[in-house]
Amino acid sequence: MIRPVGISLATNASSDEAYGAAEAPAPAAGELRAAQTPADLLATVESTAPEQMWRALHELRLRQIELEVRNEELRQAQVAAEAARAHYHELYDAAPVGYLLLTDNGITIAQANRRAAALLGAADPQALLRQPLTRFILRDDQERLDLLKKRVVGSVEPQV
Repeated sequence: MIRPVGISLATNASSDEAYGAAEAPAPAAGELRAAQTPADLLATVESTAPEQMWRALHELRLRQIELEVRNEELRQAQVAAEAARAHYHELYDAAPVGYLLLTDNGITIAQANRRAAALLGAADPQALLRQPLTRFILRDDQERLDLLKKRVVGSVEPQV
């Protein structure tokens, strides 16, 4: 809430007398900028002179402009990130090689591209999700797969 404040028109008076008994000295511009939130800034200027209120309003407008600029930069970055994600997803999905991404346990298919789906006889990559990889491995080769999983899961290095 903004209260009306009396203005002293004294000249050649000390700084305490010039502000009058009911008024506190107006905060410096640096103090206005140091306020953390617009509410803090408004609370700082509630008992100040009108010119300080205008300065505070100016500071708020500057902050609003800065936030709008940052917001626009974030929107542009989000659009660019989404375009890059779509581009790389298309590269992954349309690759001439079949790719499977397995869950941490190395048993279940978490993601597949179109070529992997075609190689494994699925109509759609979504049909492979949550399927056990062992379903697509011959029983004679499952022991070799188990050895490979143990080596891969126990490794800290990326495996290809």
